[in-house]
Amino acid sequence: MSKWWAILSFGMILHTFASGQTGFTSLVGCLRPPDSTTIDLLNDYAWSIARNNPDSAEIYAREAIREANTLGGYPKGLINAHILLGIIHKDKGYFGLSVEHYLLAMELSESTGDHLRVSGCLNNLGSVAQEQGKFAEALDYFRRSLALEEQYGQDEGQRSIRLFNIGEAYQQLDSLDEATAYYYNSLLIEEKLDSKEGIFYARLGIGKVDLRTGNYAKAGEELHKALDLAETLENNPGICETNIALGDLALQQKSRDRAFSYYDTALQRAQNSGYKKLQTEALYGLYRTHLAMDRPDLALKKLEAYHALRDEINSAVVNTRIGELQARYDLKKKEQELELLRKEELLRKNEVKYERKLRNYLLFTIAFVLILILINFRRSRTGRGNQHA
Repeated sequence: MSKWWAILSFGMILHTFASGQTGFTSLVGCLRPPDSTTIDLLNDYAWSIARNNPDSAEIYAREAIREANTLGGYPKGLINAHILLGIIHKDKGYFGLSVEHYLLAMELSESTGDHLRVSGCLNNLGSVAQEQGKFAEALDYFRRSLALEEQYGQDEGQRSIRLFNIGEAYQQLDSLDEATAYYYNSLLIEEKLDSKEGIFYARLGIGKVDLRTGNYAKAGEELHKALDLAETLENNPGICETNIALGDLALQQKSRDRAFSYYDTALQRAQNSGYKKLQTEALYGLYRTHLAMDRPDLALKKLEAYHALRDEINSAVVNTRIGELQARYDLKKKEQELELLRKEELLRKNEVKYERKLRNYLLFTIAFVLILILINFRRSRTGRGNQHA
């Protein structure tokens, strides 16, 4: 497909949305005939809207998969679509569906020898396992991903992400010496790249490990550096998480007023942003602080709020599992509908072919009859002319 077709396609996409036609059928109608560029356009658009409109992004990604399969399998398009669907389902908490898409993307990547995409899929699978509390499984995925990055990759930033993820998995498994080593290796790369966000996460990890090992002076140094970076980056969840860690540190040092200030700051920010898991951590910190300050009435209120929010989160987890089952049902139903549409389209094409053949046959028959009539007419005239002579 030429560059002009790509430009025209984007223009038609804009026209589709401007005219209020948001259904994927309208868009696909604009992007005919299907080929690799069409599929790339669908995927690019899906990725561009995934953060703000994941449901619509899912529709376009699935259409990209359908188009790729129509072409007989376009690996790049299928891989990109499946990875995006994995991310969308992970963010919704549909971990089973997320894993299925990541595995499909990884299998396709392996079949095409795309080692770096395999690495990305392994890293994503590790993140899903981590979300589910399967830390040993997550560690295995992260280590396999790092091995591929070291063998085939040239992006130091991607290698650093794997190092950090491995450090975090080790920390969750209470292997603190290993965690520290990986966090420091990640920090060295991020400082070399001058990546403030990467430096923030590495310092936060190091500070948390120092806190757990009782190295409070070093923990305070790392955590304050991390907080400065988080505020510079306006990384709100990072600010909350670092304030909670600083609250834990202050409570260990029996500086209860400072602990209260850190926890309260984290709670306010988490409530304003809707970070429920961080809210529970801040509430539990405030409960411990009030107990240490001999305020049992306030401690009880924070503990009640903590348990109420935990119950709400657990209820949401159950609803998420129900939602995943519903999503699986809806997906199966959509696939059946698409299969029916494909069969109807095939039937229509066969009917068109039959009608075309019938029309051609009729035209041929009419032409043949006309030719016979013309021949007979000429013979008749020739015969009368000979009789007259």
